[in-house]
Amino acid sequence: MNQDNKNKNHNANHNNYKIPGREIRKDLENIYEDDDGNLPDISRLEPRKKKGVLQFLTKLAVILLILAGIAWAGYYVFNKYAPNQLKKVIGEGGEVELTIEAQKEMSAGDQIKYLIKYKNHKKVDLKKISLNVRYPSGLIIESSNPEADKADDGSESLVKEDNWSLGTLARGASGEVEITGKLIGAQGTNANIWAVLYYEPENFASQFQTEASFSTTIESSPFDIVVEGTKQLATTDPVELNIKYENKSEKDEELKDVLLEVIYPQGFVVEETDPKTVEGSDNQWQIVSFKKGDKGELKIKGKFSANVTGGQDFTIKASIKNQDKYLSIAENIYSVAVVSGDLLTELKINGSKDDGMIDFGQTLNYSLTYENSGKDVLKNLTATVFFTPSAEFIEWTTLVDRYDGLLDEFEAGKSISWTEKEVPNLEELRPGDKGVIDFSVKISSNAGKLSGDLSLRTVASIKTQYVNKEEMNIENRSNAITTKINSNLALVAYGQYFDVSGSSIGSGPIPPKVGQTTYYAIVWQLDNSVHEVRDVVVSTILPEKVKWGGKKDISAGDISYDPSSRKVTWKINRMPVNLDLKYKVIFDVSIAPENTDVKKILALTGDNQLSAVDQTTGSKISQAQGAITTDLTSDPLAKDKGLVVE
Repeated sequence: MNQDNKNKNHNANHNNYKIPGREIRKDLENIYEDDDGNLPDISRLEPRKKKGVLQFLTKLAVILLILAGIAWAGYYVFNKYAPNQLKKVIGEGGEVELTIEAQKEMSAGDQIKYLIKYKNHKKVDLKKISLNVRYPSGLIIESSNPEADKADDGSESLVKEDNWSLGTLARGASGEVEITGKLIGAQGTNANIWAVLYYEPENFASQFQTEASFSTTIESSPFDIVVEGTKQLATTDPVELNIKYENKSEKDEELKDVLLEVIYPQGFVVEETDPKTVEGSDNQWQIVSFKKGDKGELKIKGKFSANVTGGQDFTIKASIKNQDKYLSIAENIYSVAVVSGDLLTELKINGSKDDGMIDFGQTLNYSLTYENSGKDVLKNLTATVFFTPSAEFIEWTTLVDRYDGLLDEFEAGKSISWTEKEVPNLEELRPGDKGVIDFSVKISSNAGKLSGDLSLRTVASIKTQYVNKEEMNIENRSNAITTKINSNLALVAYGQYFDVSGSSIGSGPIPPKVGQTTYYAIVWQLDNSVHEVRDVVVSTILPEKVKWGGKKDISAGDISYDPSSRKVTWKINRMPVNLDLKYKVIFDVSIAPENTDVKKILALTGDNQLSAVDQTTGSKISQAQGAITTDLTSDPLAKDKGLVVE
């Protein structure tokens, strides 16, 4: 650009430039001058009230903004923290319908169909829909449409049977699940089914649910039970029950694997049944096949103990087997009234007249008491205690009886009897007279090949030959006590330096020397063969001078060490008896003796504790073994080398 052009541009810019103050003043004059071009006199201005429309709109906008923030925050908190039950109440509102259709009344054993319907009345689609069903306890599932979800382990043959993943459901759409099965239950009972539908609305990132239930009354049962017997009797009178049963199915239905069970009132002692019970039980009978029209009869004979009075109920139940459990199909309760007797008899074991538990190797301390509470003189009494079944787990050589009663055998077990020859006051028992017979016997320490539910049933009998010189031959029975024997779970704990082959598994000097470290192997071993046990825990506390060396070998479970408490713990969830598995763990510890330890045997562990639960008896098993020391008594090569040397 030449100089002339530059000057022209500069002059143009100079001519277009406006002084800011003058321009602002001119603009203000244009705003405030009236139609005649005159400016108002601002020296006499008076304030006017402002119009409130703009202010109102501003406030309204602020309020709406605050409410929107609160709503968003509430949505966030509700979506993240609200419990499902609250979400169900707020979110469902009847807009997602769930119903169950089925028969309201039916006969036990008949087929039943449950139709579970669901419908979306919301204005949005539903996603992640799943259905969970809780069945009646007596339902045997035969099929479902659609099929239930597969099992978690991916098995094609197994299904969960109670959960369906149903995907999505458009607004206004519906669906259904049909479940077919056979319903088992006693007459007069209600079979209840529950269903829960879970879902997420498309515009709401949270799960909601709606529920439905249905109840079916079982009006009749194909298995009919009738009981005949005495309605009222004295304590000393025998009890005879005649139980008749029949398959009254209207259809040509065969009942298989029927379990007939009689639940006796407390204090009732069974003497005889026809037919005999299943092996190992005194109140169960198995019917393999029971066709339509078939009939059966069961006879039970027994007596009540002398201290039983009032109404007593016998419950007769019939169940059919479904997989690994029995489902009740019929039940009848038969009541009798028992009148008090004059001779009171009571039996206690280890101070209790109730059923109990005992471990192998423990002692049973019996106490049989009797009292003449009547007004007549009783003469020539015989006291007997019966043990059933054969009680092969009792060491009869350990029997301690100061009266030296007669030990005898009978078909179902063993018995001990006393007459006036052994117990003087059994010759004559006047009104108010009392007596007691104490004895003890030990349970075997070795279970051998015993397995299964080991129970000892004990009951006492007092027979009176004469009442006021009149021959009567009256018998009174005591309360019966069932003592269940816990499994023979046992802990063996010991220390080693050499293994069985003579090879060294420890290290360092033995005997242990001052200032030098010796490593030992601690062995815990569990033996068990009678019942399955669960929740097994073995533990010990390491002494202050002993250091944890870590796990060396373990056959089952998990072992851990807590440095803060110095506690070593071995845990096993369950120990089945049908597995040929050695339950054993080996871990290392070390110790460096000090001068003050010279000529001392040092502890390598604290007491070794065992706890577990017997799966059959439900009882807790507890054992303890003393501390393991440097004197390795179980190691022939290291034995007598436990004293610390310089």
